[in-house]
Amino acid sequence: MKALIVESDLNLSVEMTWALRRAGFDVKAVSDPRMASMEIMTFSYHLLVLERLWTSEDCAKLVYDYRNDGGTAAILAASFDSSIDWEEMILDAGADDFFKKPFRISSLVARAKTLVRNCETQTAAERVFKVGHIALDSVSGRVTRGNEELHLFPMEYLLLEFLMRHPNESFSSAALCQRVWKDKPSASSETVRTHIKTLRQKIQPGDYAEIIKTEHRKGYRLVS
Repeated sequence: MKALIVESDLNLSVEMTWALRRAGFDVKAVSDPRMASMEIMTFSYHLLVLERLWTSEDCAKLVYDYRNDGGTAAILAASFDSSIDWEEMILDAGADDFFKKPFRISSLVARAKTLVRNCETQTAAERVFKVGHIALDSVSGRVTRGNEELHLFPMEYLLLEFLMRHPNESFSSAALCQRVWKDKPSASSETVRTHIKTLRQKIQPGDYAEIIKTEHRKGYRLVS
């Protein structure tokens, strides 16, 4: 199980890191808001522990955008600000629980384990996307073609997951840059074309039916 800790207090970050590792989590900790945003929106995690490094509105928007793009990690928000407005804002955006600082590390770990366990017991219909011969498990991050497991690079996986969450919808290269690459400066139409090409080679080789189609003046569409 992978966990990301976003915390500016180094001592607290280290304490949470060791506690979660003892509980079986593979933990990464960051303290920079920009790095945290990139990690959250680029890589797959089972648990996010978020301190409010951003403004209330920006933090809530990050959580909302993460959920809107299909993010399934359990999210625990932590802050010295215990106002009802802030707590309601972050929970309404998609966080699963709120901890007011200071808190007992053991309580946070126990709650984290419960939330992640609940995520892992979701029904297959809620967590597994299937289109044709391809199945994608959004919790484990496993992609299969029939009985064969496929090994995708991180952005190939995120691209496929996005398309599988939006079957039969057309997206231009610009839209995919915005929704999948999150408007990273290095992303371009050529970036999208390259990833579409390598993804096609992995999921539909040989006699397998084409499921990612290119549509003139529209972009790309995954056919279900």
